[in-house]
Amino acid sequence: MSFKHEMMMKGLILMLKNKQPEFCEIISKSFDASNFSYLDGLVECVRGM
Repeated sequence: MSFKHEMMMKGLILMLKNKQPEFCEIISKSFDASNFSYLDGLVECVRGM
């Protein structure tokens, strides 16, 4: 994650700390929204070059 996104996530964690502690705990451990299946088309295109 970029620095900007890391700071945004830390801010979210601070806001949620008092309201929803269980959700805050889940987010603070790891946040990765990657889905490598989106790269399949790109990989096929590059291999075809």
